[in-house]
Amino acid sequence: MGDGSVVPKQPKLLKPGSLAWLALGLPLLWLAITILGYEYRKAPAAAAEESTYLMQAESLWQDHDLHYTRLDFDRHLLSRYGAPTDLRLATGSGGREITFDQPFPYALWIAPFLALRPTTGFALANALLLCAVLLWAARRLKPSVGIWTPALLALLVFGSAIFAHAFFATSDLFLFCLTLIACVLIRERQDEPSNVSPRDAMIAGALLSIPILTSPWHLPILLVVAFSLPKRDRSGVALAGGLGLFLGSMAVVMVQWWNGGGLRIFGTSRFRFTPETGFPAVEFAEPQWRASVAELSALHWEGALKLAWGFDPDLWLWNIAHLWIGQSFGILPYFLPLILLPLLARGPAPGRRGWWAALLCWALGLLIFRPFDLSGGEAVVANRLLLPLAAASVLAWGRPTSRRQRALLLAIPLLAAPFLWNLWRHPGDHPVIDGESYRYPTAVAKGLLPYEISQRTMPGGPVLDHLDLRVRLMDRGVGEDVVDLFSFAGDRPVKLWLASPEPLRSIDLAMDEHAPSRLEPAGAKVVERILLSDGGISFRLEPELYRKHNLWWSPRTQWIYRLGFQLPEPTDRRIRFRLVGEPADSPDKEQDPNA
Repeated sequence: MGDGSVVPKQPKLLKPGSLAWLALGLPLLWLAITILGYEYRKAPAAAAEESTYLMQAESLWQDHDLHYTRLDFDRHLLSRYGAPTDLRLATGSGGREITFDQPFPYALWIAPFLALRPTTGFALANALLLCAVLLWAARRLKPSVGIWTPALLALLVFGSAIFAHAFFATSDLFLFCLTLIACVLIRERQDEPSNVSPRDAMIAGALLSIPILTSPWHLPILLVVAFSLPKRDRSGVALAGGLGLFLGSMAVVMVQWWNGGGLRIFGTSRFRFTPETGFPAVEFAEPQWRASVAELSALHWEGALKLAWGFDPDLWLWNIAHLWIGQSFGILPYFLPLILLPLLARGPAPGRRGWWAALLCWALGLLIFRPFDLSGGEAVVANRLLLPLAAASVLAWGRPTSRRQRALLLAIPLLAAPFLWNLWRHPGDHPVIDGESYRYPTAVAKGLLPYEISQRTMPGGPVLDHLDLRVRLMDRGVGEDVVDLFSFAGDRPVKLWLASPEPLRSIDLAMDEHAPSRLEPAGAKVVERILLSDGGISFRLEPELYRKHNLWWSPRTQWIYRLGFQLPEPTDRRIRFRLVGEPADSPDKEQDPNA
């Protein structure tokens, strides 16, 4: 300045680079504090595959092998985890040797942490790996994405439901971290003349072999990587990456084969065991595997039937809505950064076209081959199948150069907050409330977004045959007393889903003699009340159609109704009731009050 005064330097904390690191550091600190105070609580429903990974880790640490035996089952049963709820097992010898049907690297990673903290060690292992990988990736991506890289990574993980998977003993967050490392190795030298070294490409390929062997739904990652390969020496880098992928896959497969699991695809028999099916070495001896699995498989429809039943046009339209905007696992409410970061960080990014192509291929594959299980299993947060592919979105990021782009990036947490608020407040809570419904969807999500009724893995009771209807009980206060007769606690509301192979004109809700003369229904209106000869009362309800499409038990279109009711005055009695549907095309019937 003209007067010779000295302009003070801007404080270092306010520099863009410092703010970007602060945006990443604070959420990581919050996650670390939350994990250290996390206490495992026995849940009514374990997340998909949790029991498998925990038992696999215990076997590695205690027995130094991957064989499944009765000892593994008893040890898990006596631990705080209790009886397993979902065991994925495989054998290549007809049951003489049984192994766990999941790649071993995740169990190997969490095993020492479980020895240190038997009930919450898996959460500590998940959080430690996530923090280390994010800090490393923030430094390595900086030459390509710029000084705002730490903030972009924070938005990716904490502006979505990804961080919440640190509280599950499943491999999803582990696979996210491995994929992120691989993609950073592919991306890090894109803006330099040296491009990607063959060594980095080989390491990336070896790391990607683990998510790809875990599930075929992670194959679209390779599409993003293929689009991101440098133009210089593309064939050499691709060859090195392919070699790493092959060697990594063979290492995992050979370990499984050595432990009796067959060659993963060829010569392997695998099955998902639950308390309903019974467990090998417990309900039936290991050598009886072949006969037992054949009998159990005959009770479940799989393969071509599932594929054919999923091509109902109404189901497709609803499933597209569920996948993208569903209230429990929609991509837009729970993974918004995957869409907005590639759009807003508009600098040069070699993998952007590959990212959009991979995301669409992934979504299309789920809609075709998994129409009744789009999210990856029971008791999970959002869509667990998307996590590894989400890590590949870093290859679609450019360098946010304009102030307008950076300002729009700040809108991502504001847009995500109405849907992630419960996860941010209580990240360690089990996602299912007493087996009835998911805990984490907010009031905004429940009010605006469709409920995923087409998914068989949604919380709730089993689907029961009830006279001419299929009934799913959505309240733990309701139970089946005897065949075709339910009962409910009179001091709490009742929630039911009803499905009928034909549209219903009315539903007769008949209650026993303890029922009051009035009822407050939801999803239907009372059109008639009839006193019964045994002292009970029947309410004739006119239901509101919720939607119609195929469901997982039948190729026929199902008319779906949502029914709820509660008593005007609560009572401590249990009241019995039954439901009878009257088809819309049936003739009107005379109602006999003494029938």
